[in-house]
Amino acid sequence: MILALVAIKAGGVMTEKFILTYNHCDQEWTEQWDCTCNDKCPVCNQEIEPREIISKEEQCKRLHTECPEDYINWHKWAGEMEKTHYAVRCPICGEFAIWKKR
Repeated sequence: MILALVAIKAGGVMTEKFILTYNHCDQEWTEQWDCTCNDKCPVCNQEIEPREIISKEEQCKRLHTECPEDYINWHKWAGEMEKTHYAVRCPICGEFAIWKKR
């Protein structure tokens, strides 16, 4: 699975809605689009359907650190987390939702 290939554009945030992974003729490649679509194989020029489609929301879920959703518990959790971690901006949505160890 290729998650590292994201389009970083306006303000450091991914503007496309989908990451599409294709596989054909022993080649694997990804494209970022606002919709799901087929692509042409770079080897044989055949039209290929995506092998995997990941939405922007799903990509964020995979990158964001799991945390409480309600306001009060989130602030308690974040207060504890910041003692050993720091928050970084998600390259997809732009929120400070990824926590890394100090």
